[in-house]
Amino acid sequence: QSNPVSHQSNPVSHQSNPVSHKSNPFLHQSNPVSHQSNPVSHQSNPVSHQSNPVSHQNNPIEATENQVIRRSQRIQKRLAVEYSSEPRVKRQKSNTMELHNNTMFDLRSAAADASAGKIRITPGVLYSSRQTDRTKLVPLKSLLPGSQSRPPKYTVQELRRFGVQSSVLAVTVDSAEKFTFDGSSYFSKAVLEGQGVRVGDGGTLHLRPDGSAGAAELERAFYTTPGVDPRLISSEWFRNHYKWLVWKLASLEVSFPHDLSGRMLSPHWLLLQMKYRYDREIDRSQRSALRKIFEHDDTPAKTMVLCVSKVFAHEDQRSKEPCGEEEEKTGRLLTVELTDGWYSIGGVFDDVLKYYLRQNTILVGTKLYITGAELVGLENPSPPLEAPSGVYLKMNANSTRRARWNTKLGFQRNTKPFHISLATVLPDGGKVGATALVIARVYPLLFMEKKPDGSKKFHTERLEEIMERDHRCLRQKIIDKICEKERKSFEEDLAKEDVERLSHARKRRRLTQRQIKNLEDGEEIYEALQQSTDPQSFQECLSTTQRIMLMSYKENVEGKRKQDLQKRIQLAIQEAEDGQLPPKRDVVPLLRARVVQGDPSHSSIRTATFCIWRPTEHVKQLIREGASLKVYHLQASEGRSKSVSLQLSATKLTCYERIDLDETKKELFIPRKVSPLSTLNFTQHAYGEVDIVGLVVHVVSSTVPTARGESLLDSVYLADEEQSMLQIKIWDGLKALGCDDLVRPGTVVSVTNLQHVVHQGSLQAGDTAVFSQNPKEGYLQQAIRDLRKRLPKNLKEYQDSLMDILNF
Repeated sequence: QSNPVSHQSNPVSHQSNPVSHKSNPFLHQSNPVSHQSNPVSHQSNPVSHQSNPVSHQNNPIEATENQVIRRSQRIQKRLAVEYSSEPRVKRQKSNTMELHNNTMFDLRSAAADASAGKIRITPGVLYSSRQTDRTKLVPLKSLLPGSQSRPPKYTVQELRRFGVQSSVLAVTVDSAEKFTFDGSSYFSKAVLEGQGVRVGDGGTLHLRPDGSAGAAELERAFYTTPGVDPRLISSEWFRNHYKWLVWKLASLEVSFPHDLSGRMLSPHWLLLQMKYRYDREIDRSQRSALRKIFEHDDTPAKTMVLCVSKVFAHEDQRSKEPCGEEEEKTGRLLTVELTDGWYSIGGVFDDVLKYYLRQNTILVGTKLYITGAELVGLENPSPPLEAPSGVYLKMNANSTRRARWNTKLGFQRNTKPFHISLATVLPDGGKVGATALVIARVYPLLFMEKKPDGSKKFHTERLEEIMERDHRCLRQKIIDKICEKERKSFEEDLAKEDVERLSHARKRRRLTQRQIKNLEDGEEIYEALQQSTDPQSFQECLSTTQRIMLMSYKENVEGKRKQDLQKRIQLAIQEAEDGQLPPKRDVVPLLRARVVQGDPSHSSIRTATFCIWRPTEHVKQLIREGASLKVYHLQASEGRSKSVSLQLSATKLTCYERIDLDETKKELFIPRKVSPLSTLNFTQHAYGEVDIVGLVVHVVSSTVPTARGESLLDSVYLADEEQSMLQIKIWDGLKALGCDDLVRPGTVVSVTNLQHVVHQGSLQAGDTAVFSQNPKEGYLQQAIRDLRKRLPKNLKEYQDSLMDILNF
């Protein structure tokens, strides 16, 4: 009775009311969690401490040899029952005997060390059995009734009929730490009347006078377990794991009452689980995911699975009374509490995740698959139990998915961001971990200029070249004027210095040859030359060495004067930057592309705009039309146009990976082609954009009232050889695109990336449109050559006839 039969696997913690997997595109479109045969939830990445415990001088263990033998016999019987199975009786019996012998040796050694005042590392039963043969672990999926894929929900009456105690049904995260065991439910009357009972891996449990035992009694019993050094752990450590183990074991009984009711949440099994954690965390320095994050030894951006252990009140239900700064952080900011089974941390959801929380799609017990989380409120590393308040993980919807109920908690084997479908990306869902994209269209570079007043303006590449050239020429003209002015001022200052120096100099005198030969310094020679009454004769008397010194001195003087002049010019230019010179332009290049994803066979295709700021040459080579890429670390936002509702932007962490698509997905990319003008309004165009070539018939500029005021509108009329004509509208005029000098009546041009407006029967040229007379693309060059061949030779007469049709 004191040792209920249990499975050797360390099962996953599960809330009594597991979340039902409703049909929900946010939570069911992508769940890349690998489902392993061992669904143990709280075993991934246990916590670490030092592996060499200090010897304990006052060890309360007094194990005699007879007690050790009786303990070993009980372990043998229990293991024989737990691992018995018809197809593998012989093999399991031998393994059981081997484990029995090892356990006897460990307990006897522990008794000998205890008598000597030493504490040696003694693995517990659970850790030893896992190291001996992991194939014996029982998957929780095997306990599911019938063909169900997840634990069913039971009513309270059904759970009681299965034998689940009322105290187990009342366990929550908040009450788990104060949970008290009723000794009469686990031990016989004779045991209760004794001086203590052996539980777990050899600890002695002393019950209260009323026959109950709580966290304090189990803590003292755990300290008497062979191999446990109380000096290596604290009471907070024990109570923390006590809470999570009580919650986990109670959830197992509630989730699998037909097999585990009354067999999991017991003092014996809890201390076995506690010793297993001690073996991994203290003796073998294995840390859980959250502990590594708290201690800054790992990043929260890695892919991990955490369980929702507590849900705080929603913002619309919280008190509106004023509160302090710390209360604001912990009360109004936190959304949930998350745990990896070993430690817990607060969690803050974005608005989308809060919506699913209000819809009860995320509940206590829900496991969340998280990537790209951010740790907030912890500047310095700290153990989880000593961390300051206000520490939390910040999460967003695009990087969070629900995990299966039997997924192991903690960091996953594949720590890369998990892939989600483009159809499930939400514009207000924040960062996207990874997604596969097909590059459908690549648009020309766009340049964003930040004005000194804070405003921003976008320019096409051609217009940017013109503006940059004009700005550079204007600055150069002003700088040239400043340089000329400073040069004249510098020369005038030098002339004044020479006059002043000569006026203070001694009268000119004639030196003898001996005096000239005694001059040994370049400066002396130069001064004597300046004061000489006959400079030419003076130079003739100089030796070769003296001439070299004189030339060197003159060069130094000239170089110093040039440096002084350059400094004066630079200082003048810096002063002119404040007002006289036009300010330097702050321009950032932007590469845009249209990306698609979906299944063409089911007509489920979604498009998005992909923006890359400051693209490198390597990125430009990757972003090619028709390329298939897997892109990591993107930022989602609302699209700028009505036709595209989603925009993805690259970040500093964005990286790219080439991938190959299957044959069905290759149909997502539709190559470019030139659309005939005659059938333009009767054809459905790929991505709502068209490429055309035509003869420019007429250009009309007008002013149109808009919501922002009056705006310039240019209308360009194009025609083909069959007198089919169309109108292209360019808001802000052709000059805004930098092609006002290209589009002239009588020229043949190509226009790409035009937006087709069906209800107006016209085309609109946005900032992605490109006008060209000599395009680089081969299909446009061929179309222009064909059109020129088909047009009449007398273009003037043909153009006049088209003007008559337009009534201009």
